Amino acid sequence: MAEQFLAIVDADKIHDYVFSPHELRLVRGGSVLQSTLNEEVVPGLATDYTGHLVYAGGGTTLVSFAGEEAVRDFCAAAEACYADRTVIGTATSAWIEVGAREFAETRDRLFGLLERRKNARNAHERPDGSPFSERCGACGQYPAAVRDPEPERAWRICLACVQRLSCSDRFTLLPAGRKPAKDLTEVGSRSQPAGYIATVYIDLDRAGAFLRDYATTIKAYGELSCRMRDSVKNAIHAGLEQAVPTGSDRVVGYEVFLLGGDDAVVALPANRLFAFLEKFQGTYHKVWRDGPHPSFSAGAVLTQAHTPIAAMLRQAEDLLRSAKRIPKTELAGRDSGKDAVDYCISAGTESDDVLAERAEVRKRGSERPRTMKPYTIAEAAALARGVSGLRQMDAPANKIRSLFDVAYQPLPQADLEYLFVLSRLESGPRVALRKLVEGPEMRLKAWRPVRAGAEEATNLADIAELWEFCR
Repeated sequence: MAEQFLAIVDADKIHDYVFSPHELRLVRGGSVLQSTLNEEVVPGLATDYTGHLVYAGGGTTLVSFAGEEAVRDFCAAAEACYADRTVIGTATSAWIEVGAREFAETRDRLFGLLERRKNARNAHERPDGSPFSERCGACGQYPAAVRDPEPERAWRICLACVQRLSCSDRFTLLPAGRKPAKDLTEVGSRSQPAGYIATVYIDLDRAGAFLRDYATTIKAYGELSCRMRDSVKNAIHAGLEQAVPTGSDRVVGYEVFLLGGDDAVVALPANRLFAFLEKFQGTYHKVWRDGPHPSFSAGAVLTQAHTPIAAMLRQAEDLLRSAKRIPKTELAGRDSGKDAVDYCISAGTESDDVLAERAEVRKRGSERPRTMKPYTIAEAAALARGVSGLRQMDAPANKIRSLFDVAYQPLPQADLEYLFVLSRLESGPRVALRKLVEGPEMRLKAWRPVRAGAEEATNLADIAELWEFCR
């Protein structure tokens, strides 16, 4: 087919749509609905309008067409389909004539047009309903329309949540043959200590820049985009199954909130976080066979399982942005050793701002960070193994926990108290702790660069935080 026109359909504000309800059943349904629209319904429309599917994933669908009338009708139908199926969700489309342009120019023009259309749509958004409307008992955002179909729930819900519920019994985001956990409390029950989960937001680094550098034709763009989507999906499933093996009942011990083209949001028992990240890393990079491909970053929140999902996600997003600050090479696709993670142990309230707290502590502490976060995945996994090793040596828990307070003392006092803690340990745990804190130099100081070129920081508090989760 002669590719005279190129069209793109991109779902708007997917996270807002998926995570606005308070209940896991509705988050699941919203995520499955978005995935179904993106990967099944809109590609089906492309076929109906004689288009050729280039890529579908992560809320984005790219299609080529031979005629202008077909591309116009497809874009209109796709936008209408999102609005109809989700009630409140939208998608923005754009199309461009290819003509004699190179693919790189066509792609950049198309994405620029899409961005302008999205900005125009956002500028004209208006709140739905009125102050006097009864609000949905599930999401609290839109006018209630019908009674919740589940008999044990007495409230009324909006039409958007009705649509979410219609997809909540589909488990397409899980590996084939798996059944979901009843709720996040069940996921947390598998943790040590019990009741804690890790909510992890993983995102490929500079995926757009990687595609601009390496996808020089429409065929290459489709192939690389599909490869990124599939490598992330397979690595997520492999990492979760390795970290939390599924038993004979086929009920999983984790949750997949969102699984897109180059990102994913999952939850698993808190003490299995680093095992999951290591397996994800190995599986993801293996697919590319040492060829150029994006690195990835992760933000993780370790908190109690009853914490509101929206609060966990907001903190994970902040920590993901922090992880992405680890310096990368100039060329996207050549950073496979720079996979990074930032994490925190949180009370799980909406008001928690972990990064602002770190910045304030640094400001008050002579600009010396009281944490080495963010870490590369290798550094974080080594730290977790080191803490686990201290436990196996029967290091006294009260001495290791005291390191948290030591880290926040003025620098001379912190070094003195660190030496005092060392003096109270037996030989084996003392040497192991020194290797964790001081690194290979073993200089009897608690501050050092975590890696070449990094500023001096301390991991005393990081060790204390992980004590309960690394057994």
